[in-house]
Amino acid sequence: MYSTSQLASHFAVNAQTVKRYAEEFRDYLSPTATPEGGNTRRFTEDDVKVYDLIVRMKQDGKRFEQIHAALASGERGELPDFEIGSLTAAQSSAQLRLLKRVAELQTEVERLRGVDARLEEVREQLAEAKAEIKSLNREIGRLEAKHDE
Repeated sequence: MYSTSQLASHFAVNAQTVKRYAEEFRDYLSPTATPEGGNTRRFTEDDVKVYDLIVRMKQDGKRFEQIHAALASGERGELPDFEIGSLTAAQSSAQLRLLKRVAELQTEVERLRGVDARLEEVREQLAEAKAEIKSLNREIGRLEAKHDE
């Protein structure tokens, strides 16, 4: 049996979504998934297969009516490996923070590449300016020598 938090964590949805789906699709779930009188929800393996289908179809943009039709025709999802695939809420949160940080660092790398390219342009302009100054200094020297004659 699985808890609401285990399903929420595994399917990357919040507990409220798990509860909302339990109410919406109660006809396809076990009595323990939709208990009476405020009892704790417990989900069977068959319930998890129902949730797998619901979540996949929602991710594909399907409406509740389409999901009801699929479930009514006997369609079910797969039983995921909770031991390998599930993350605790803390792990999920940490993973999200890391993914956000990776995105920030990728943005910074792109910005620095732009700065590096601009720096290279400035270096080339500086080298050209130095060569021009050297040429002008030679011309000044030549003109001064000619003037002194």
